[in-house]
Amino acid sequence: MTAARVAIGAVIGEDCGIGVISNLLLLLCSPWDTSKGRTTVKTRWIIAPSMLAGVALGAAAVQTLHAQAKPPVYMIAINEVSNQEGYAKEYVPPAQKSVTDRGGVYVAAGPGTQVTGNLPNGPVVILRWESMEALQNWRNSPEFQAAFKIGEKYARFNIVAVNGIK
Repeated sequence: MTAARVAIGAVIGEDCGIGVISNLLLLLCSPWDTSKGRTTVKTRWIIAPSMLAGVALGAAAVQTLHAQAKPPVYMIAINEVSNQEGYAKEYVPPAQKSVTDRGGVYVAAGPGTQVTGNLPNGPVVILRWESMEALQNWRNSPEFQAAFKIGEKYARFNIVAVNGIK
């Protein structure tokens, strides 16, 4: 008997005088095959873990591909502010909290520099969302709707959403 077989036998009760039933269980459950006079690992103890590993790798690959298939959505707002103090004190804090609470990420915020064209003059905000659905869920949330109602007293909002590139 090899040292490994003796060690495993000691752990599961082989050759410890437990009896015929324990030896029968050992034959059925043991990962070792000694039927040909040598100690080898039974095939089922190799195939089963290999299959499980294959399933796990396949599931991880599908999850990765699924995640890569959806580019983020960016929301760009250029807000024409009529009352800077009211906008900053009453609208911005609850609006920012609603964005972060709903999974939005601030990419950029602040005064924009017009490069060309006729855009409104005001602060620019760029937010990143996981999907258009996530953006719409935030936009329709009670928290943002309450903040937006306050914000309309102090600013005119120009908002557009665009899909990101993969």
